[in-house]
Amino acid sequence: MKRTRLTPSIATLAAAAIALTSMSCQSGEVGAVGCAVETNDDGSDDRLVIMKDGTTSDDAADDFTSDLAERILTGISLEGPIVSIGTYGGSDAEVTFSACFDGTHFRPNFNQPRRREEAAPELVAAAMADISQLPSDWPTTDSTSALRAGAEKLGTSSESARTLVVLTDGIPTAGCARLPENTDPTDGHLIAEIVQRCKDTGALPNLSGVDVWMIGIGRTGTGLSSEAVAFLSELNKALCEASDATCQVSIDVPSDL
Repeated sequence: MKRTRLTPSIATLAAAAIALTSMSCQSGEVGAVGCAVETNDDGSDDRLVIMKDGTTSDDAADDFTSDLAERILTGISLEGPIVSIGTYGGSDAEVTFSACFDGTHFRPNFNQPRRREEAAPELVAAAMADISQLPSDWPTTDSTSALRAGAEKLGTSSESARTLVVLTDGIPTAGCARLPENTDPTDGHLIAEIVQRCKDTGALPNLSGVDVWMIGIGRTGTGLSSEAVAFLSELNKALCEASDATCQVSIDVPSDL
């Protein structure tokens, strides 16, 4: 997949975005993986959406983001938030949510906390198997598409916490935020121009009241210079904040997610 060049460094980071969704273990299947673990219909009213970048990768980015997704799922409270898991590519038409993990409480079907804790690893394993069946070969990526998909899944504001996690390398190659083929990460005006273009085209959703985490930008082994990482972090945070969300950018899964 051809990538935008972030001069003076070459951006070889493969796009990766993790979409975490709630588990709905019914009769539906995604690929060869069925809904193997029962979940409890009772739980927290908090909502969590995790979007994984589903673009073609040639540098093990898919393995890296899958590891991030597993750690996020493992850390979910036993109270069981309403979760949705999905992937995205370069357009809204490429957004795909799990048939098994979409809009139900992510917690094993036991009333006792100890039993739920014992069954949690099996639930996480089933979710990871389901994620592996979601599309991962889109040719381009547009993180604003992930923001729009997350906004739709999370719905309007409520008293409960709403969280959107976007796992991404931060390099948009499609949509309103698409970078020029040769991008100078020291260009102080480019980010403002991109954000304004996205605003003018109506590409940014209303994420007021939502905590958004954009994770994976600047991960090790991707050939990005420190200037490029800083540029991409600032760009993605600016796009997120233009959606009126509370936004954080992180290389790895933060302890306070």
